[in-house]
Amino acid sequence: MSATHDVESLLRDLATAVHRDHRRRRRQRLLGGLAAAAIVCTTGIALAGSYTDWWTGAEPPVNPGQVDRVIEENTIGLLTPDGSRKATVARSPNAALVAVATKGDGYCLIPSLTGRPSIGNSCTSAPESELRTYASPPGTTGARVWILYGRVIDQGAASLDLRGVGITEPVPLERGGFFLVGLPQDQWSALDNRHGPAAIVDASGRVLRTGCAWLGPAPGRYGSGNRWGMLGDDADSCDQTVPPPVVIDTDHAVKLVQTVLTHPQGIYRPGDRIAMWRAPTTHGDTCFFIGLADVRPTTRGGANPAGAGTCGSANWPLQGPIQVSAGKSLAGDRYTVLVTGRVKPGSGITRVELESASGREVQTAFGNDAFLAELPDAPRAGKRPGPVPGAPYTAVGYDTHGNTLATAPVPGSG
Repeated sequence: MSATHDVESLLRDLATAVHRDHRRRRRQRLLGGLAAAAIVCTTGIALAGSYTDWWTGAEPPVNPGQVDRVIEENTIGLLTPDGSRKATVARSPNAALVAVATKGDGYCLIPSLTGRPSIGNSCTSAPESELRTYASPPGTTGARVWILYGRVIDQGAASLDLRGVGITEPVPLERGGFFLVGLPQDQWSALDNRHGPAAIVDASGRVLRTGCAWLGPAPGRYGSGNRWGMLGDDADSCDQTVPPPVVIDTDHAVKLVQTVLTHPQGIYRPGDRIAMWRAPTTHGDTCFFIGLADVRPTTRGGANPAGAGTCGSANWPLQGPIQVSAGKSLAGDRYTVLVTGRVKPGSGITRVELESASGREVQTAFGNDAFLAELPDAPRAGKRPGPVPGAPYTAVGYDTHGNTLATAPVPGSG
């Protein structure tokens, strides 16, 4: 849970994240179908040899301030961007695409429009092919756009064949397999939410892999304004629709655990009493989120807007008995760190401590299988947070007799 994101961001991105995670479990890393070996091309667009190094000598990133913010905000494990490997990788008449390599040999995609440098971003923790679309949302003033962008990681690939979804011209791949094209306005109605066959093709026209694609909603349609689209391994994996919006029923919110802050944490100030809350959604999921402890939270404005959180099945979704995350908030020349977590109901854990590699121990506020704690401030290292003093930290769950029942690393504390 990031302490810097409010509920508007949560509600906007939640359906996307949950739906995309479900789709990812149903598809392979690459397009399936013909498991042909990658071919090194000697003619046409020579992606071979440039796939593993697409940034050296390439065009510097456009909108460098926005790119720096993305690098600064994504600091979780293998998803962490490597700011030394970044470039503008594709352009269209009204958009540009920047890529930044991640520590897991994946990449972040940062699209932008002319006059609008921020329309979101996405990161992968490992190499994989990706297709995304962005369509102007309802109420957009001025010119509306619909762009298709992403990356194909097959060496030797030269284009993406999307005739099966109504795109008649091949989508050319740039150095590193990246692509960015605008979809013509006179075809928006026909392309709206289209899904169908797709193929990766080399420069000689040979099909390297087959699968499917989904384009997401057209500009102005329900769901537009978010980043949809996908490449899949079979027709069923691309038979997608935009999920309905998630609405948190804050009238039935339950306060689980609370603590008094000693550091600023996002929108909260030292001395604020915050809590982790639990509430159902209109779709039968359960949300856990941060808010002030003494006022019932709301989803839109009010004295206590629901803050950062996660939603999903009420059943325990993870293998381990402890779920923990850490959100960092910039406060002057340092980053404050708020740790939030839950333990599996019935695990027997009655207390959680955060223990550092240097022997430092941080007590947590614990109750109703949930816990909250603040770690020492992390120094600001350039434009990113440095290590938390004493890092890395581990969440340790104890029973009533002081026996250790489970441990889990605190992500982002190192």
